[in-house]
Amino acid sequence: MARFNSKEEYEKWKAEREEEIKKNPNRKTTAANAKSPSRTVDILADIKKTVTKISTLLHNWAEASQKRKAEKRIRQLEKLQAFKSGNKKINCAACRTSISINAVACPKCGQPLTDSARLDEVARIGRNHAMIAVVVAAFILLVLIGKMLPERPISEAERARQEAVRERKDAERATEEAERARQEYEQDERRRQLDALQPAMEEACRQGNLEACKQAKHWENIR
Repeated sequence: MARFNSKEEYEKWKAEREEEIKKNPNRKTTAANAKSPSRTVDILADIKKTVTKISTLLHNWAEASQKRKAEKRIRQLEKLQAFKSGNKKINCAACRTSISINAVACPKCGQPLTDSARLDEVARIGRNHAMIAVVVAAFILLVLIGKMLPERPISEAERARQEAVRERKDAERATEEAERARQEYEQDERRRQLDALQPAMEEACRQGNLEACKQAKHWENIR
């Protein structure tokens, strides 16, 4: 509502309003039509259509959800039947002891084995298998990505260091092989010497030389 500080302002505003009404005599009629009952009916009809659409969507979503639950239940029952046919092992829900799925109760703690417990255990096994499959797939994917990535460029200093390490390992390997060959040669030479002295020591042993017999026996043991 307009406020006026003086009577002159009010008279001026009144004159402007009368002039505006003379220029646009249908203004009040238009404003009245905006709030007519027919407009209200149209608004209510639009609201009703919107509510109907929302209700239909909710109903379809509820039916789809029930259908998914029913299909999931059927798959679980089929898997449970397969487990029962194969007499597979599951874990007791109370003590986690491995028992047959066809058992009536757990032989360790006595917990009854109901169909609900069997279904829960079969679902848990399925989730574990799915998790293992996801981990394996992720590992394979990481390996493939690692092979596809370009190799990190190696600096000259790093290449020289790697070459030095490789040469040192080759030298150590060659030294070990040389030492092994020397030891084998010394053993072969000692055997040849023992083989050359063995007949003489045996002859001395036959002649009654006990010291020669002991030495021949010792050489025979160390050959």
